[in-house]
Amino acid sequence: MSAVLSYFAVRGVAEEVALAEAGLALGPGGRKRIGLARSGENWLVFVFDRDHKAAFAERMTRLSRLGPAVACCVDERVGYMDARGYEGEREVWRVLRPDMPEDLELEVSGTPPPQFESIYEAAKAAEQAAKADDATDDDADEFPPFVIDVPALLVKSVCGYRFDDDAALADVHDAKAPGRSGFFARLFGRG
Repeated sequence: MSAVLSYFAVRGVAEEVALAEAGLALGPGGRKRIGLARSGENWLVFVFDRDHKAAFAERMTRLSRLGPAVACCVDERVGYMDARGYEGEREVWRVLRPDMPEDLELEVSGTPPPQFESIYEAAKAAEQAAKADDATDDDADEFPPFVIDVPALLVKSVCGYRFDDDAALADVHDAKAPGRSGFFARLFGRG
């Protein structure tokens, strides 16, 4: 199954403070699945399942005034990955893998973390090796899209979390609309 999600991580912020600032609360509720985990060295990670843009919403990016932050969006159905770094409520770098299968290059803006170059070069080398191996293997379908993974690998190198990690996630919901009922339930007085 292909992943469609986004996640936002902020370092050095207390869980209660981050939840309140983002308008979120612990516990199940709401229609969107949101998870919360701790990762790396004091990183708090919010994971938005089936919502590939929520991590870039203002309510999340505003947390970067409390500490350094990173966000990543993943849509494996179309090969799209987008990683961003934030400081003081501003985006300071971005590494984007657009959803164009024929173009395996990345779009880079700002100044990504120094490890970006080594991650990117290793991915390109692995991709070239896989292509060479596939050229001699009659059963090979396609080479793995290593460059596509660079945005997620970069975010993991910063905060210690990647979308396919087996981290235990605590349930979180939107505190502004806890347990909000659907349209028809409200229409007929049941919500």
